[in-house]
Amino acid sequence: YALRTSQLGENHPVRKELDKINLES
Repeated sequence: YALRTSQLGENHPVRKELDKINLES
């Protein structure tokens, strides 16, 4: 996840959603 989301960029909406999921898991 980390590598993929960093490629999308810090402010990418999908990045924010994945951060939520990662915090919940």
